[in-house]
Amino acid sequence: MHDFYRDLQDGEFITALGFDIVVHRRAIGPLHLPTGKLVACDPFEHPETEPFALDLPKGEHTARLVWAQLRDEVRVAYAVLELSPEPARRWSLATVPSEEHLALNADASFGYSVVSTFGSFMDVATASRFIEYKEIAMYEDEDEIDRLLHAQLQKRRRKHKPTWANLSHDILGAGNLIVVPAGYGQGTYRTYIGRTHGGEVTRIVTDFEVLEMTFPSFGM
Repeated sequence: MHDFYRDLQDGEFITALGFDIVVHRRAIGPLHLPTGKLVACDPFEHPETEPFALDLPKGEHTARLVWAQLRDEVRVAYAVLELSPEPARRWSLATVPSEEHLALNADASFGYSVVSTFGSFMDVATASRFIEYKEIAMYEDEDEIDRLLHAQLQKRRRKHKPTWANLSHDILGAGNLIVVPAGYGQGTYRTYIGRTHGGEVTRIVTDFEVLEMTFPSFGM
């Protein structure tokens, strides 16, 4: 039986994958949303990914990593965006406009594709600036954003902690770019919208399919 997703605490033990696992979480800085339109994607391979069909409050929101200590390795299980202190009571799948007509198709595939082994959160305005810049920086050694992101990822590498990057730059405009390792690497990963009993959006969570937790659509 799978557990329902909840706000896991740093150092909490859960039973998953057939044994007890310790999970950790940490804030990795605010995410700035100038337009309130969120993009979750592989930032190195697919920054052109559509924003979710959802309007979030503009401004700063806390981003967190949740990772699992799996014997001799760590894996990022969830990338979380917190929009309010209140916990989520029900969940729905976050979709982009081109996926909405597939919602009733049981065989449809949802989520964003990861090739580079990294996922991200950013505002659609940040993504647009990022894409425009990459079209100009045609050669890899001229890509300042790529260089700075990889420098942050390299600097934060630790044996028992996952790396991550949170980059602000004039090139990106008023927003910033948060990059995290995606679970076991390449794959397709879904994002979920958590709402309060009153229907307010309080969490956005990308599930990197490390832990066996489900996101129930009914109230808890």
